[in-house]
Amino acid sequence: MADKKLALARKIDLVSRTAWSAVEEEDYDNWLLRFACGYTKRSNSVYPVGDGLLPDSKKIQYCQEKYHRRKQDCIFRLSELDSRPDLDHILAGLNYYYHDLANVMYLPQIKIASHTDTSGRLEEISLSDWLKLYTAYAEYSQQYILQMQPLLAKISSQAVFYAYMIDEKFVSCAIGIASQDFFGVFAMITDPKRRLEGFAKALLMHLLTNQFSRETRYAYLQVAQNNLPAISLYRQVGFKTLYTYWYRVLTYSSDLK
Repeated sequence: MADKKLALARKIDLVSRTAWSAVEEEDYDNWLLRFACGYTKRSNSVYPVGDGLLPDSKKIQYCQEKYHRRKQDCIFRLSELDSRPDLDHILAGLNYYYHDLANVMYLPQIKIASHTDTSGRLEEISLSDWLKLYTAYAEYSQQYILQMQPLLAKISSQAVFYAYMIDEKFVSCAIGIASQDFFGVFAMITDPKRRLEGFAKALLMHLLTNQFSRETRYAYLQVAQNNLPAISLYRQVGFKTLYTYWYRVLTYSSDLK
């Protein structure tokens, strides 16, 4: 990766971690432990953000105990940007399984595709209204909804909750978080009964047009690498893959209880 592109990737990695934060964080010898009641792996995992002084074995054991004490899987979030590429191999040798390879995609302001949709409109809605839409579309259980609330409350001061409306009915929603020169798009979802009608693209185009008018330089988002329809959509809009990340997971039931 060229130096300029690597610098951009590292900046987006930091901005995205700050934007989609955790309820609690702990720095342990340059490994960042994040906790958010189990909602999203990004906010409930270990980020090896730098080199430290302690041996890996001690640090890994410490992390396992911290997460398993909360009855959570111990998860490491790794990426091709990490300074310790050997850590993936070490964790694999300790029975951490490989999970959820994802792309971080970015879009410079000057690369935005033309926006032609005029049939619907973008609405800024409250967190409570957004949560009702999102959980209805995703068909989450009541227990999972309870897990979501502390993290969403934590990010609500800097996040904007959006919904796309057509014919006076909401059909899709997302979260947008602006930070410095960057705009992150998170948790985008469409009503299952209205999928394949172009509403996800319309929502995204409205979001980007709205945000880039405020002098944001880059938009970014994260998408599972096996979600080919979503990746195809993002590429149509102009997004390109910048780097990848993945998880190594040790399940709670397989270790300390």
